[in-house]
Formats: sequence, structure tokens, C-alpha cells
Amino acid sequence: MLRLFSPPHLQEAASLLAQANSALSGLVFATSGTTGAPKWILHAEEGLDWCARTVNAHFACSSRDVWGLALPEFHVGGYCLTHRARLAGGRLARFPHKWQPEAFLHFLQQEKVTVTSLVPTQVHDLAQASLTAPPELRLALIGGEALEPALAQQARELGWPLIASYGMTETAGLIAAGTRDDDTLRPLPGWQLASDADKRLTITGPGLFTGYLTENGLQPREDPFPTQDRVDLSPEKITLLGRSDDQLKILGELVDLARLRREFAALASPLPATVIALPHPRRGHQLLPVLEAPAVPDGLATAFQTWNAGLPGFSRCQPPIACTPWPRTPVGKTDRQSLIRLLTDQSGNCDADRPGNS
Repeated sequence: MLRLFSPPHLQEAASLLAQANSALSGLVFATSGTTGAPKWILHAEEGLDWCARTVNAHFACSSRDVWGLALPEFHVGGYCLTHRARLAGGRLARFPHKWQPEAFLHFLQQEKVTVTSLVPTQVHDLAQASLTAPPELRLALIGGEALEPALAQQARELGWPLIASYGMTETAGLIAAGTRDDDTLRPLPGWQLASDADKRLTITGPGLFTGYLTENGLQPREDPFPTQDRVDLSPEKITLLGRSDDQLKILGELVDLARLRREFAALASPLPATVIALPHPRRGHQLLPVLEAPAVPDGLATAFQTWNAGLPGFSRCQPPIACTPWPRTPVGKTDRQSLIRLLTDQSGNCDADRPGNS
């Protein structure tokens, strides 16, 4: 029997998919990844059990822990937290409200939560509100997106025990993690990581998914599983370089969009920021920095000009634009495809502003 986990807008599609694959068994998670196109990822129960036990052992989680859930359970990050709690025998407490940082802090204090999972957007909200972590909390696993160093430092100064992690729906959560004092990602036991000539990560391990579910049946995974993530690997650590589809051609030159995003995000911190690529008839693409704010701060506009002038001509960006609110996925990740559509659609409801524009 299949158990399907999907956001509300995909539940009808999930029901049809279950009917078309009624002979299969396992747990299926919907994910849009970074492409915006839904994928249905099938996991065997024994693989999910192995993943949960591996994470619990790595972080010494036990029946003494209290697990605080603030992510939707239809997302693999939320499900995996609840599954780890079940296997460890600890108490699970569910945050009962729509996300709000002060209410979440009260929830942690009231339930005496020791372990939770968050996405960087939630960390940003906690840090911006200058909220201090409760003393009982010993572990906050951060996933979904990369955690910007400036944001991590700001939150840690408030006592938040952040653990950077790396994983995906296909691996049932994290396969590499840092420590409370060091965001260097190190593979968890049991996972074998390698990279090809283009530095694309490949993964082997007992917790890998079975395959992609479609209306025409199961599409088995490749083994080892090739990802779109580019990495530098050493025997003890993994350094994320961005995604292979984050490299694009402008005026015939290869541009590393992931690097530009990291650098602009550092300039804009603590405001959420990214760089998107828009189609351009002559250049191929034009690069547009975007931050989530009512307006571009004067100081950032000046810093941007200096940074942009130092880039090669083909990778220079348009002046930054402020846009609020950003479209986000149900777990708070930036939905870049929707953001691109919003900024290119004159009927969009994004309140956008450029420096000097009214």
C-alpha cells in the first residue's frame, strides 16, 4: 500500500497517482526541487528506518529528547523529524500555529523542546526578532537551503544551536552535517559520496529512494544516484559549489550563478537576497539581483555598485530590485521559478522597487 505525502494543491494528483500504482507499497513524497515541476519520490520503509536511526545515532538522540515539529509533515523534513522521534522513543510536540517566531519560542519553552528542524527563513525570523534560544534546546537541524554565514553567526550569538545539513527528498533528509561550532559538512556514516568529471555529486547508500513514481509506473533510480549538485569532495568533507543548472552562458561565456548568489546574499545580509536569470534576446540572459524588502537600502545600492564593477563584463548584473513578499514553498524555501514569473508578469502582485523608482 502506498502512503502519499503532498501539499494541499497536489492532493488530487496524489490520489490519481495512488490509483495508477495500487500494486506498489512504500511512502511517496512530492517535491518540486528547484525546477518547479512536481516529482513523486518513492521510499521503502526500511530505507526510511535506516535514515532515521543513522541521524539519531550521529546526534545521540534518545527517548530523553523532546522533538519540536515546526515543518509540515507532508514535507520530507517534517516527516523525518517525526519518524526519528518515533524510533528514538522520545516525545513529539507539534507547533500548533501558523509560523510566527515569538509564538514558536513560546512553544519551545512550554514544551521544553530539545531537538527541532528549521529552514533558513525561520532562522532569519528568529534572529531578526532578537529572540534568545531556550536553554533546553540542544539541536536545531537546518535544511532546505544553504544557511548564510552572517545569518548563522547572528543566530548563534542568540544561543541557537544550529547544525547546518545537506540532503534531499531522494535521501530522506540529511546525509551530511556540520557541528554547532563549524558548518563544514561531513558525510554521515553509511553514505558513499563521489563526483564525476564535472564535479556533480553521486550518492550511494541504504537510505536512497526506490525511484520516481509516474502515472505509467515506477521509474527506478540510477545507482549510484546522480544529483545536479556540484561539489568539492575530500575524504572528510563536502563543499557545495552550486547546481549544474546554475551555470549558464551569457555572450558565449560561462557564468557561475551560484557564486553570484552567494556574494550578493553576503552583501545584502541580513535581508533575504538572490540573483535570478531572465531571458535576453542578445545576451542570452540578464542577471537581476532581488532582495525581499520594501526598498533597496542606500548603503546596499552603493556596495552593489562597487561589487558589480569588479565582475567580468559578461557577468555583471542589473541594478538590484526590492520585492515583497517573495513567493515561497510550503517549507519557506525561495520559489525562484515563481519569483521569475512574478517579476516578468506585469499583472503580478509583487510590490517591486528599484533604487530611485517611485
